[in-house]
Amino acid sequence: MSWSWLASGALCGALAVVAGAFGAHALADRLDAHALGLWETAARYLMYGGLAQMALGLLLRGTSGAAALLGEAPTAPGGAHELADAQTIALRPRSPAPPPAPAPIAGRESRRR
Repeated sequence: MSWSWLASGALCGALAVVAGAFGAHALADRLDAHALGLWETAARYLMYGGLAQMALGLLLRGTSGAAALLGEAPTAPGGAHELADAQTIALRPRSPAPPPAPAPIAGRESRRR
């Protein structure tokens, strides 16, 4: 769930940059100052919304924004290194578990000598 908030926030941020650049370059000659100011405000609010969505995604992951920006793992009761190791293991592809060993048959001894 947190990845969808992060992805939608990043998409909103990218769209805000594109909209701002489009307004500054393509619409600068076609719009009056008031309309251009409205376009700039809309692009800015889109960026704010994207940042808020990304912050929500980080909160749902349990990571503070500063720790995420600095690349630090959040602290845990066992220490940050244990949590980082647990997160690294969780990202590895999972292999199927080996089949269980057959249970010995009661009353039979091993025929190996």
